[in-house]
Amino acid sequence: MRLSPPRKINWSIAILFGLISLLLHQGIIPLETFPGLDYWLMTIAFLILAIATLFRGL
Repeated sequence: MRLSPPRKINWSIAILFGLISLLLHQGIIPLETFPGLDYWLMTIAFLILAIATLFRGL
């Protein structure tokens, strides 16, 4: 299996989701209406990077 680097847009979106997730988890961005959103944002960020690395052109 050959891996390829993710495109800049996918990398940027994953980093943005990861940063928002960390800010939510630390309480810097208070958001009580969606508990557990920090976990799901970090999971989505990881999946974006994993899928973009596995498939060429993403």
